[in-house]
Formats: sequence, structure tokens, C-alpha cells
Amino acid sequence: MVRKSLQAFIEADAETARAVLTMDDAVDAMNRAAYKSLTKVMEEQSHIAPQALNALMISRALERVADHATNIAEDVIFWVQGDDVRHAKSMAKQAENKIAASPPPKA
Repeated sequence: MVRKSLQAFIEADAETARAVLTMDDAVDAMNRAAYKSLTKVMEEQSHIAPQALNALMISRALERVADHATNIAEDVIFWVQGDDVRHAKSMAKQAENKIAASPPPKA
């Protein structure tokens, strides 16, 4: 992801930058899976808890690296196309929640 985001920056390539954005979801899912798996290991095999905790810290750090690569990609998209894609997922989710929470229209 880092390589692709830097490549997108160097080449002013918004499509490559958009590909980086899709990769972030996969990294987030991997981090969540690692958290679940490693916390279970710590509960069941307490003698290796320090190693599992180290692996958790590494997983979190790698997820943050992916977030930074995503930020670079978002900046490239804005720079090249003028399209602000930051927080697009959270804004779409808020709109969905607002629609779901609103009362049905009166007939």
C-alpha cells in the first residue's frame, strides 16, 4: 500500500490512488481478525501472552501504516482530480443511519 500510494503521488495517478483506498478495508479486517485471534490466545494460553501482546502491537502499527498510505492516496486524488474522498465511507454510513432512523412518510 505504501509503495502504491507513493507511486500514485510520483506519477500523479488517481486510479492507483483509488486502488489503495480499497486495500485499506482489507488491512482493517486483518487487524480485527488478529485482535480476536490473539486475545483468544492470551486467554487460553496465558504463558505466551507477552508474545501475543507484541503481535497485537505490531498488527496495530501495521494498520496505522496502512492508514497513512490511505491518507497519501486521498491527497493524491484531491490533487489530481479535485475530488475530496476523505471520510466518504463514514459520511455514507451517517446518511444511511439518518434515513433508517427517520419516520416513514405519512400517506
